[in-house]
Amino acid sequence: MAHSAAEAVAVPSGDGAPGPAGPDRLVPFSVAGPQLNRTPATLRRWHDEGHLPAVVSPGGQWCTFQSFLDAVLGSARPGRPGVIEEIARVWFRDRGGEAPALAGAAS
Repeated sequence: MAHSAAEAVAVPSGDGAPGPAGPDRLVPFSVAGPQLNRTPATLRRWHDEGHLPAVVSPGGQWCTFQSFLDAVLGSARPGRPGVIEEIARVWFRDRGGEAPALAGAAS
C-alpha cells in the first residue's frame, strides 16, 4: 500500500528509532528507475507485488526511499542490483514490517 509523502516522517531503524542520518529521503520513480536500470513502470510493478516500499507525493508522483535504493545498489552483486525480493524482505524486516513511520496513520 502506498502512503502519502506528507505522511512519511522518518524511516526507523530496527529498534523503531530514526536512523543516524535522520529522516529517509524520498526518490521519485523517474530518478530511481535509471539508478536501478529499470523503468518507472517496473518499479510500480515491484511495489504492487510488495517488493518495493513507496509513497505518493502530494503532486501524485510515486517515490521510494533512498535507504532502499542504497540496499539494492549495495547488494553483494557489484555493478548490478541485487535480487529485489531478498532485499525487500530484509529492508522491511529491519523496519518492523512497515516501510516508513507514518504520522496519523490508523493501525
